[in-house]
Amino acid sequence: MPPARLDDMLEVQTEITSMRGTSLVFTQRIVNAENTVLNEAEVLIVCVDPLLMKPRALPKSIVAEFKQ
Repeated sequence: MPPARLDDMLEVQTEITSMRGTSLVFTQRIVNAENTVLNEAEVLIVCVDPLLMKPRALPKSIVAEFKQ
C-alpha cells in the first residue's frame, strides 16, 4: 500500500460489515484523492455489562439507528 503524504486529501470510509446480538464489526478504509486504498482495518466492538464484565445485547436504540 502506498504511503500518505503531508497535505494529501484523505477520506476515511466506514461501513458495518457485521451486526450480531452483542457485537458490531466495522470495516474502515483510508483512500487518497485517486481512490487508492492506503490502509484497511476491521474494528470489533462488543457491548459488555459493566458489572459482570460479560457480553450483553446491543441496546435496541443502537441497533435501530444502524439498520436505517
